[in-house]
Amino acid sequence: MSKSKPASSHTHTIPPGTAATTLPTRDRVHSLDQFRGYAVAGMFVVNFCGGLNAIPDVFKHHNTYFSWADSIMPAFMFAAGFSYRLTMLKRIPRDGAWQAYSHAFRRGLALVFVSLAMYGFNSELAKAWEEVNGHEVWDFIAGLIKGNLWETLAIIGVSQIIIMPFIAKRTSVVALGLLGLLVGHTLFSHFFNIDFMNGQPNWLDQFWGAEKQTAWDGGVFGNMTWGAIMLGGALVHDLIIGKEPLKSMMLLFGFGTVVMLIAYGLSCFSTYYDVTPDTPIRPRDLAENPVFPSKEQREASPLSLAPPPFVAPPPRNAGEFQKLEEAGKAPVPPRIRPYNYWMMSKRITTTPFSLFSIGFSAFTLGLFVLLTDIGGIKVGLFRTFGTNALAAYFLHHSIEYAVLDGIVPKDSPLWWALCGLVIFYVWTYMFVRFLEKQKVFIRL
Repeated sequence: MSKSKPASSHTHTIPPGTAATTLPTRDRVHSLDQFRGYAVAGMFVVNFCGGLNAIPDVFKHHNTYFSWADSIMPAFMFAAGFSYRLTMLKRIPRDGAWQAYSHAFRRGLALVFVSLAMYGFNSELAKAWEEVNGHEVWDFIAGLIKGNLWETLAIIGVSQIIIMPFIAKRTSVVALGLLGLLVGHTLFSHFFNIDFMNGQPNWLDQFWGAEKQTAWDGGVFGNMTWGAIMLGGALVHDLIIGKEPLKSMMLLFGFGTVVMLIAYGLSCFSTYYDVTPDTPIRPRDLAENPVFPSKEQREASPLSLAPPPFVAPPPRNAGEFQKLEEAGKAPVPPRIRPYNYWMMSKRITTTPFSLFSIGFSAFTLGLFVLLTDIGGIKVGLFRTFGTNALAAYFLHHSIEYAVLDGIVPKDSPLWWALCGLVIFYVWTYMFVRFLEKQKVFIRL
């Protein structure tokens, strides 16, 4: 770690109508760089450890509550939204709106193609050329767009395009865009999207195809809520830019706490779906009426407080309940909570998850303002990853695969899993640090 001078307050004018009237003239916002570096570093830990049996649950995704692992990708999206607004408010007066927006659009598409280069199509068109026909081609494209495309960089790229109409507008328009995307995703989920992304019958299948294809991280319509998280970062830009670090920190703590409490309140709607363990449930553990519970559901299981966001809710099915019962950890009274929209689910990327991610990211950024802008402390690892995030992300993928596929089996004991993590981490850091020393920064 190294000491740095507190942030300068030199400023220049930005378009009217935002919450801030000034922007920093320094090239980097150091607390944001540190926060972004933390998100990249955390993403590497989660990606490496997620499939290893011995790693504690807090470092893994669970899709029904908010683990530390679930906080990392939203933190990166939040930082991207902050930087996106910062950049656009500088670029539009300098280069003109057409140039600024066309650059943002091209950058978004480029990130999608970089993602495809890294991860491939996650499916294949056919086993042999003789099997290729119009139906197979359509199913391949439909499946790609529905679910197979959505790795992190593709999500960033498309979400960036979706929020283009809001990113450089007044603060009030940014806030309305955020709320509109969340409300829109909630309604889409009610009318078709939860069944659509879980491969269950829905009206869109007859037009879209790829009926059995499932999706992760929200699928194609999840870009609405990921875009909302980016707009959350853009709102926080207006909240703190041009303000003294101490005031920025307090605003971030306050804003983050309020938004997390709102998200937790929404997650309490998930308690409407509690049923006894012997109740038949839908395929893939889906609740009936998973977005808006029926009157019968509300009467059978009245609204109550949900577990804290970092604590697992009741199990989703009878099999999980039985395992908890055998371990003496079953909920009392006995109940299960089928999968529904009001859980903090990264896989569906629900509204409660998205809002809690915005609040948690804002609060965490406040900690980095305290550490970096007030305390003058910068972590070298976070600086290296944060200022060259695209290069770090691209390199880590190949190194992660080499280490996991080569020397760290999924059933490794904890000590060897941690040794593998260190090998992977040092290897990745050495490459990215070399690029930093050579002043090679890969940006789109």
